[in-house]
Amino acid sequence: MNKKVQSIKNIVDYFNIKVYSIAELEGYIEQAKSNKKEEQLFEKNFSDIRIIHLEGSDNNNILEKLCCNELKDKLGNIIQLNLMNCNLNNIKPLLKVDLPNLEALNLRSNKLRDDIINVLEKLNAPNLKDLSLENNNLKDYFIFIALQHFKYLQKVDLGSNGFTIEKININNVNNISLQSITELWASNGVFDDDTIDQLFKFDLKNLEILKLNGSYLNYKSFIRIISFIRNLGWKYLKELHLNNNNIIGNIADEINQIINGIQIEMQLTDPLIIELNDNELKENDENKSRIIISKP
Repeated sequence: MNKKVQSIKNIVDYFNIKVYSIAELEGYIEQAKSNKKEEQLFEKNFSDIRIIHLEGSDNNNILEKLCCNELKDKLGNIIQLNLMNCNLNNIKPLLKVDLPNLEALNLRSNKLRDDIINVLEKLNAPNLKDLSLENNNLKDYFIFIALQHFKYLQKVDLGSNGFTIEKININNVNNISLQSITELWASNGVFDDDTIDQLFKFDLKNLEILKLNGSYLNYKSFIRIISFIRNLGWKYLKELHLNNNNIIGNIADEINQIINGIQIEMQLTDPLIIELNDNELKENDENKSRIIISKP
């Protein structure tokens, strides 16, 4: 044990960790002052940390430090791990750690590439519910296969990555079961006019929120999306975000047909809100930038 590590506060400073429960843990430190054994103090308090917040660390070895031999067996109670904007190009050190209670993993704004897929498929985080991979360098739709590894995954953010149609192997990504996911954030280029059909090959029938903002989707894509939702019976969908796309023209003629079709063919559990702000709709469609389809 490094002699610098003498209390929770020192652990926080030493590993560049911000622990949101620090105020509560300070009480444990005070209670343990009479105990001269540093190791026991370390064990007692570190096991109580639930949230580790490493956002913005410029230390390239931060994951190696977090998953070092002294700490890797003490992270089992972590619920949230924030590694946003840490200049990471891989997360392999996490494979050394068992994270049975981890529910939220934030990997946003790093330099992660498609080799993360193999890591995610092996990651021991069986209760993960919230995964953010926004703003990395992902290109391969095989990431959706890796998501199947997390049986309780509910929210996924894949926005602002460089997915390309060349990376789609239709035979391998069909019929991927992602029924646990209720929120999919796929804005800013995850799908476009050439790839949007692929989204609906995944089993997302329990989806409640779908965000496809800023994806250069055109009018025909808009109609296809609505048709897929209706034909696949996504009855739990509550929000469809299509803001800042290239949906140009007069949609008024289609709206009533869309509303009637969904109301008749789908047994919606809640009203469905479709957001179409910042598209180039005709003047008489301006009031259609937010469509609310009520339950039948």
